[in-house]
Amino acid sequence: MQFDVITLFPEMFAALTQSGVTRRAFEQKKWGLSLWNPRDFTTNNYRTVDDRPFGGGPGMVMLAEPTFATTSVFLVGSILFVELRPGA
Repeated sequence: MQFDVITLFPEMFAALTQSGVTRRAFEQKKWGLSLWNPRDFTTNNYRTVDDRPFGGGPGMVMLAEPTFATTSVFLVGSILFVELRPGA
């Protein structure tokens, strides 16, 4: 089983591959993990991936361009795409 994860914080997933039962399964190639950072697909010098919401308000929103560029790298064929977001 292969998991491709888009994340701004790839270091958070180190515990899955470096400790416990999941580490042993990972080493035995029972599952795979590829981490994709949208900052690697930005075009500006600041590697910006988010912006303020249109019209103001609290929080930040992800920019479409880096997110789309990231998904276009690994979205091939028929796969299950799960998007985790607040309010969903």
